Amino acid sequence: MSWQQLGQYEYEYDVRGYTGWYRCTEGCLADGDWPEWNYNTGEQR
Repeated sequence: MSWQQLGQYEYEYDVRGYTGWYRCTEGCLADGDWPEWNYNTGEQR
């Protein structure tokens, strides 16, 4: 797994490509949390 930054977001990739998960980069959220969302399912982690 690796994260690739694009603009204000980072996108998670594995050997098969984009996993559907993305997250805000540092400074995107005022509270400093790094919630991750799944583009395909809307799931958070």
